[in-house]
Amino acid sequence: MKKILMALCMTFVFSFGAYAGDDAFNQADTNKDGKIDQQEFDQAVEKKFKSYDLNNDGVLDMSEIRDVQKDHKDTDVVKEFESMDANKDGKVDMEEFKASAHERFKEYDRNNDGYMDRPEVDYRTRYQDPGSIMKPFGGFYF
Repeated sequence: MKKILMALCMTFVFSFGAYAGDDAFNQADTNKDGKIDQQEFDQAVEKKFKSYDLNNDGVLDMSEIRDVQKDHKDTDVVKEFESMDANKDGKVDMEEFKASAHERFKEYDRNNDGYMDRPEVDYRTRYQDPGSIMKPFGGFYF
């Protein structure tokens, strides 16, 4: 019985730690209201874009994306890059990156209230898109 109780306590501690820590969700939630609005999302997306722009030229090319997304299958990275490259010039600028990220925001905002909260993100991440590189939290967009 003690082992079961200890296991339950540890599960709670680790689960709470995942929410209370300094993860991407909490970093993006700058006003700490438990949800991410469009302004907070945009700031996080801009920060992520800049971290991907390894040569600081204001655009992303395939080699930069491949370099920062090494842990994902190349075919997935190529597919996402091509979907972001709206004008098909082989580069993704900030506006293209943001437009793609905004589409992802809409997918995560299940109740269409203009915010992403933790339950919406957890649901999308766990059940609808478990293997995706496009996860916004610790994923592709921030």
